[in-house]
Amino acid sequence: MTRSDPFQQSLKRLSNRLLELGAWRDRDWSLIPNGEFRVRSDAAWQPVRLGDPWPIQDAPIEFRFNAVIPKTWVGSPVHCRFRLGGEALLFLNDQPLAGLNTFHEEHPVLVEAGGGETLRFSAQAVSHGLFGTPTSRPCVDLAAVVVPETDIRSLYDDLAAVLDAAHYHYLKGRYSLVELLADLMHRAFVKIPLPRNDTENYLARLAATSQSRSAENFYGNEESLASLWERWEFPANPSPLTGKYLQRVREVREQFRNDLAEARSRFPAEGDVWLTGHAHIDLAWLWPLEETRRKARRTFYTVTGLIDRYPDFYFNQSSAQVYAWIEQDDPALFEKIRTQVKADRWEPIGGMWVEPDGNLLSGESWVRQLLFGQRYFESRFGRRVKVAWLPDSFGFNGSLPQLLVSAGIPFFFTHKLSWSERNPFPYNLYWWEGIDGTRVLAHSFTNPETGYNARVTALEVGETWQNFLGKQIHDTTLLSFGYGDGGGGPSEEMLERYSRLRACPGLPDLKMGLVADFYKEIPIAPGVDGLPDVASRSLNDGAKSGVPSVPVWVGEQYLEYHRATFTTQAKVKWLHRQLEHALIEAETAATLAFIWDRQQFPAEQLASLWETLLLHQFHDILPGSSIHSVYASAHQRLTASLEEATKLRETALQPSQPGSESLIWNLQLYDRPFSAEIASANHQDPLVFTAGDHPVLTQQLESGRMLVTAPI
Repeated sequence: MTRSDPFQQSLKRLSNRLLELGAWRDRDWSLIPNGEFRVRSDAAWQPVRLGDPWPIQDAPIEFRFNAVIPKTWVGSPVHCRFRLGGEALLFLNDQPLAGLNTFHEEHPVLVEAGGGETLRFSAQAVSHGLFGTPTSRPCVDLAAVVVPETDIRSLYDDLAAVLDAAHYHYLKGRYSLVELLADLMHRAFVKIPLPRNDTENYLARLAATSQSRSAENFYGNEESLASLWERWEFPANPSPLTGKYLQRVREVREQFRNDLAEARSRFPAEGDVWLTGHAHIDLAWLWPLEETRRKARRTFYTVTGLIDRYPDFYFNQSSAQVYAWIEQDDPALFEKIRTQVKADRWEPIGGMWVEPDGNLLSGESWVRQLLFGQRYFESRFGRRVKVAWLPDSFGFNGSLPQLLVSAGIPFFFTHKLSWSERNPFPYNLYWWEGIDGTRVLAHSFTNPETGYNARVTALEVGETWQNFLGKQIHDTTLLSFGYGDGGGGPSEEMLERYSRLRACPGLPDLKMGLVADFYKEIPIAPGVDGLPDVASRSLNDGAKSGVPSVPVWVGEQYLEYHRATFTTQAKVKWLHRQLEHALIEAETAATLAFIWDRQQFPAEQLASLWETLLLHQFHDILPGSSIHSVYASAHQRLTASLEEATKLRETALQPSQPGSESLIWNLQLYDRPFSAEIASANHQDPLVFTAGDHPVLTQQLESGRMLVTAPI
């Protein structure tokens, strides 16, 4: 690649033309220069202006702004745009609207303005970035209402998607496609009328756009356009395009789309990519659990709004714990989610309480993850989950397939095995066979850019298909998209790109749907209504129906990367293991007490303790990859739960009638040697027997107590 590369120069020129066109994406706008803030719900409101820094940074803060819609906007759609200096949940007229962050700054608020109405905005904000990093100097950078120029935005998004595709084809050396797409864009730009003769208004547009927008921009820098002049003073609201310009824009767009369709027919799709919207919300990582509850609420309001506006959009979300938090924190939002689940637009997935670590859990903990998860999903949404969704866990033990199938889950997904350090995992569509012979149908994908947090770019969809190793078995690979790690999930920009990349020549066919349906369309997929067969018969018989033999991976799926997760944060691992044992012992003791002494079984207490344990098995808590405050909290919660479980066990083991026979129980799930000291009422040897009526060895101790022992 050299500076004289004609393709590179052509794409750079087209990028600059696209940025110029973007200056007219807003027909008009009105800044909200003044607002108010308060640091607590019981504190007085204080004034804040655009550019003002936050008064505090270590706690949530609340803002509010009033915007009066200009009378000249009557009949126009209205959006809001905010950059408040951190993450926030935005409210409109006291009703939650959507999340605010770097990738979700603009949201529609009025389909058609009446003119003169007042919109009341408020926001609950925290001063940190998407990865938990504190913002060094959070400021209120932007608050505005805008009228989008719909025709310009539509053409802009068309051209941006094709430019994105051209860049990808350039990287792959497909120069005939680059030349074709560049020529289509050049012909469109030549015909686009922009009022360049009015220099003052033209430059005012470019300057205002640079200051007021932070749109996704892959191949240029909007501020570079604003650097072409000195410190001039421009009109605050430069003139929009007139009707004749917009009519010409509509004509250019129609011709461009026709030309693109003809090009697509000459360069048809290569492969298929099945997309699913996703928001990978780590329950704790570089932020504490309390912040995750706010992140989930912000994200889910954004997603429910997108589902309402985009009929082709499907979204998946795992972890019963997250849904339980939303159910507690925002019942109205939870009901919105239930409605969208019922309509098959929102897909509960995973089947577990959280996305746990894949290595350190006991078998019983895995059982409870699945039991608590599936029971929650069935009770709240009327269905059990069919896909084990574990994109980010750090390896997977060989007993998991048997447990998944036992819980009614025939399908498994991860992305993390593509991270292996030295030996790439050899398959991404395969049978995963457990140590007992049970198999689940497993799939992964390799997106080299952003993994399971795709942005729906040409490179991502193209390379995910190129990296799919199961092409001879199935013609489609999965790809999940949405800003993760607290980034708010899918965005409007992603969904607009999705609809346009589908028409770009030389790229895979794109479709969107439920993850479970993706698996069911694989020709070797087991019938989910016959799960016992999955555990008992060989499923590698696809060749009988003309499908090539499916590879099988047997036993553990080891990740050669996060090895230290077996040893770091030893205290939380020790507390976790102690609580695993204590809960089993408490449950067993409580069951025996119920059977023998008719004591009340503490079902609610035990369920709450199990949920605490299951939560702390999350794949960034138990392995040791979170920040200090996460572990300070985990130590407290696990210690308190351990004490409570121990107390439940001891209470259950107390005999209801003093002086009655003493029973000694092995409360664990496995046999172990027996040795104990018991009180001796006199110096005569007491009669001690096992449950099978076999005598037990005894020895009188000098202390007056009796030592009793028995082998396994």
